[in-house]
Amino acid sequence: MSERPGSPPQRLTLGESHRRIVSALLRGFEDMAAEISRWVDPPAGVLVSVEDRLNRRERQEVQALLARLEEELRRLAREINLDVAGRSAARSIEALVVEHLSLLQETAGGELRGYGEMDDKTRVRLAAEFARLQEIFESLLHVVRREAPRG
Repeated sequence: MSERPGSPPQRLTLGESHRRIVSALLRGFEDMAAEISRWVDPPAGVLVSVEDRLNRRERQEVQALLARLEEELRRLAREINLDVAGRSAARSIEALVVEHLSLLQETAGGELRGYGEMDDKTRVRLAAEFARLQEIFESLLHVVRREAPRG
């Protein structure tokens, strides 16, 4: 797109289908940037240990590039005139928990179908452990499904 100096920038005009896919792509890029940001200085985890970390210079470079990416995404969203997707924290949490609760319920009896036999004692113990996790998941759902006003 060639623009004359001093003239206002021309907006990029997309049809509705193209706007939707570009919007989805940009949201995916934004999610990717958030995930990368988490890895720049990852917290200690329970089930994952970080074997290597970025040095200070690398962290600064990655953070600068992420800031640049965020600005480019913001600029492009304005240029294409994309609507900012409104997301509900409660609904997003609920979707994540429901997805993982259904995975957990697939193994409700300690059954891990397709992975070979498991002795009864281990299966019963695993089922009890999964039941504890399921209780927490269901409590999370109870909290985010409350009808109380949010603020």
